[in-house]
Amino acid sequence: MKALQPDLPRKSLIYLDPPYVEKGPGLYLNHYGEEDHRSLAKWVATKLRRPWMVSYDAHPLIRECYGGHTEGEMNFHYSAHGNARRGTELVYFSEGLVPPDMSHRSSRYHQPWEAYEAA
Repeated sequence: MKALQPDLPRKSLIYLDPPYVEKGPGLYLNHYGEEDHRSLAKWVATKLRRPWMVSYDAHPLIRECYGGHTEGEMNFHYSAHGNARRGTELVYFSEGLVPPDMSHRSSRYHQPWEAYEAA
């Protein structure tokens, strides 16, 4: 990412979807440890020079790492490995990005934003 950033158009939006914190070791061959998540959050906040969004599982470590940025909460229905369940993901936005207001949508397919607040 560091090498690509200077070549990205000014109007680029960078979306990052790092490995989950809690279930990462069971889902990914190359999962992140706590320090990896902290390092990524610091790099995103201080070095990324384009607007960005980061999505993660809802975990206290992530709330700590990205505290101070606008947070959105999305609810999904998962059906991996035959197990249907509802899950929550957090989405963080760089300064200046405003999450869309999805509260007027009535279908669950058009209403992933449960709530959002400016930090």
